[in-house]
Amino acid sequence: MSAVGQPRPGVQERILLHLRDYVEHAGRVEVPFALSQMGIANAVAIARSNVPRAISGMREQGLLIERQAHVTGVSRKRKAYFLTDDGLKVANGIWDKVSVQPVRMKHSDGSVETVPLVNALEITDLPLRHVDILRYIDDNGSIDLSLLTAELIERDLSKHIEKQLVTSYNDLPRTRKFFGREKEVEDMVNLLEVRSSSILVPGIAGIGKTALAGKIIERFTHERNLLYHRCQDWEGSRSFLEATAEWQSTMGSNDLSDYLAATPIPQSNVAVDLIIKGLNNSPSLIVIDDLHKVGDETLITILRGICMKIPNLDQVGIVMFSRSFRMVVPEKDSDGKILTLVMPLEGLDKESSKQILSAMPDMEASQFIHIYSLSRGHPLVLELINRGSVGGTF
Repeated sequence: MSAVGQPRPGVQERILLHLRDYVEHAGRVEVPFALSQMGIANAVAIARSNVPRAISGMREQGLLIERQAHVTGVSRKRKAYFLTDDGLKVANGIWDKVSVQPVRMKHSDGSVETVPLVNALEITDLPLRHVDILRYIDDNGSIDLSLLTAELIERDLSKHIEKQLVTSYNDLPRTRKFFGREKEVEDMVNLLEVRSSSILVPGIAGIGKTALAGKIIERFTHERNLLYHRCQDWEGSRSFLEATAEWQSTMGSNDLSDYLAATPIPQSNVAVDLIIKGLNNSPSLIVIDDLHKVGDETLITILRGICMKIPNLDQVGIVMFSRSFRMVVPEKDSDGKILTLVMPLEGLDKESSKQILSAMPDMEASQFIHIYSLSRGHPLVLELINRGSVGGTF
């Protein structure tokens, strides 16, 4: 490996590398904010006013195209940019050279290691792309990971989004890898986009509920205000109400916050009405994790009330994840209409299960079928088998 300290790619090269990550969006009606001028500026750390100049030469060379598109998180159509086939070839050539460039990575514990750029994402849980690392490295090819957080990275990439949305997910664990669940994600997203809905997702321990919660939140980032609340068995309704009040205050609605400040023991029906009022005309998604830990009937009553009233709102949803299959929220209203859709989370499919068993690439088909039938596609069981590479035992 060559010495650390190679100059990072220039602005145009980094723009090509950035757009290379989004080639699948070329034909879509709505595209990510990252493909707008501001998104490109954020990704490569230049002023938005400099983007047209940086891009014009590449357009003339036929490396990228510009078109008006609906941009996620922006109210009006904006110019968006996409690589042409020739542009993708050039970007791939740049990546072939840049990917072997050494990066010196300093961790929060003070340890330092130098790895090729292509391997840099494997040694950090931060939500980084390779282009992000190129943005943060200094002139010596070093990046201090201790100075970065997921929130900082997200803020850097989402500056000047026109529609300011509020997120609150303090204790959402970072998921390093996500396998399968494409159908589950699409079904839930489609349901929440079609109408304001409540969804209950029961599943046994380790089946991937929290990972799925993170994926759903990811899909609605820059589209809705987001609240993630993880229930704890030692907490009651007050914890949820305070988290919701703080979130809604940031959204511009202080009614719930004022009520909690003036009321030692909040009334469930009043709290529900104030929450619903705060969600009116605000596209929002509330995600409740570990619902089975709730022993406070007041919180259950509040969640029931929210589920009852959400259908009257526009672009609002609540998704609840639980180990329990007990129906603690209403499934239907008094007229028999479905209020809460129950979507039990089962094991992974065979193809996704194979992806987890990466330490056993040469496994025979019969051996895999045996492991799959025993594990029933349970991701945690498969991960433990993979870590121990105990496939031969089966």
